[in-house]
Amino acid sequence: YMEPGMASNISIVLSIILMMVKCEASLPACEVNCIIPDTLVADPFDCNKYYICTSDGDYIKDPVSCPDNQLFEPVDQRCVDPNVVEVICPSDCERCTYNCDDAIVKKAANEFDCLSYYDCSNFLPVLIQCENGLYFDGNTCQDDISKCCACRKFCTQEYLGYNISDLHNCTNYYRCDEVGFPDESHHVHCTLGYFDEATQSCSTSNDCENACRDNHGCTYEYVCSEIGYFPKCTEGCSRHYYSCDASHINQLAETITCSDSMLLHPDLMLCVEPILCPYPQE
Repeated sequence: YMEPGMASNISIVLSIILMMVKCEASLPACEVNCIIPDTLVADPFDCNKYYICTSDGDYIKDPVSCPDNQLFEPVDQRCVDPNVVEVICPSDCERCTYNCDDAIVKKAANEFDCLSYYDCSNFLPVLIQCENGLYFDGNTCQDDISKCCACRKFCTQEYLGYNISDLHNCTNYYRCDEVGFPDESHHVHCTLGYFDEATQSCSTSNDCENACRDNHGCTYEYVCSEIGYFPKCTEGCSRHYYSCDASHINQLAETITCSDSMLLHPDLMLCVEPILCPYPQE
């Protein structure tokens, strides 16, 4: 049964949104630095590996692994025992790339889906699904959603001076002042209507469809375009659903929680016992 008067569980939703939010500060891009030809350079993802730079300033695309229990020491360009020689691993860097031409590990993120990526090993990219609901972080599939590459708009050179959509919330957009992932200081909210990237303005005549959803068709921010109740997950069973009244139009919806251990059946829009919901549990 539906309980529209139940208290919202805003704290849970806010914690999830914070996990999905963009980094506060931009990181340098992960790259293989072959400024000096015919050298060995550290793999920016893995201290156990290194790349071979060629004479033309490029590098062999497959990294080389050091023997077990050894790490690559970039100054002397050799594999060493870290118990004998101190090794400074590469600092954190921005792993996410969306273009196979820029992919260090022959993998590129799927811009709209955390749960898949593109294998760039062949002439044409091949879409690969992460197993067991894991999230692609630019290097591998792992279980930390905050490291997910998808749904993060990137300011390329041609976007400089323009605004780009927030793929999680169509009432928001980002200003592109420099190449890279825009941080929260460039995050802008439409006071009325939704952002239209084509006209570079907020408009009440636009339709709103948040482009990014997580596993099982779930969305962690729901913008109200009409009055009613709406599922958090269209292909999954969640304890949470969204409520929109007249005061929420063009704003974030209120989040409602099914009582006890009940889950929302997204097709019926009813809170039911878990055994009665036909989709995977979120």
